[in-house]
Amino acid sequence: MTNEKCEFCNKTIKDKKKGSKYCSDTCKQKAYQARKENQNQKEDINTIFYLEDFTSIQGDHWSWYFDGLNEGSDLDIPTYCFLMQHGNPDWNIDQKRDYILGFCKSKNNRFDSVRDSQAFRRFKEEFLSGKFKLISKTK
Repeated sequence: MTNEKCEFCNKTIKDKKKGSKYCSDTCKQKAYQARKENQNQKEDINTIFYLEDFTSIQGDHWSWYFDGLNEGSDLDIPTYCFLMQHGNPDWNIDQKRDYILGFCKSKNNRFDSVRDSQAFRRFKEEFLSGKFKLISKTK
């Protein structure tokens, strides 16, 4: 018998073998769920996109590239965020722009192939539900 404390509820562990971390299977399961939820929250914190980056890429200083392209070449916020989640978070605005332009050129100047994918539809649903954050750098 050991007098150790449960790592989840902090009750004394009774009649358990030495080295037990939890007082019951219920606490063990709740601890697992808490770790899983905590991991999901940590992942959510890392999924932040900045409005200024999008508007700069979509903005006037290079919008000439998108003018006159086929339908489906317009860059909207969910498409931008979907593409940027695969990019490097340390990229400057020029690197982000080059990545987006390169992707667009590789798909015959269209983003429709991205929007038609199951991965994008899943991302857009999560994006619209608020899982991903689009914030302003200037408050």
